[in-house]
Amino acid sequence: MKKLGVLVLILGVVIMGYTAVKFVEQKKRGTEEQVQDKPLPFPWLPTVGALLTAGGIIMMGSGRFRRVR
Repeated sequence: MKKLGVLVLILGVVIMGYTAVKFVEQKKRGTEEQVQDKPLPFPWLPTVGALLTAGGIIMMGSGRFRRVR
C-alpha cells in the first residue's frame, strides 16, 4: 500500500506542477480572456492533482499504524 501511495503522490504533484507551469506561461503571455457572460469552467486538472496528492499521503500513512500479530 505504501508503494502505491508514493506513486499516487508523485503523480498528483506532477499534475499540479504541470498545471502551475501552464498557468504561469499563460499569464506571462498576457492571453487572459475578457470577462464574459459565460460561466468559467471548473478547473478539473488542479483538482485531480490535489486529490491524488492527498490520497497518496493518506495511503502512505495508513499502513504505518497497523498492528502485526
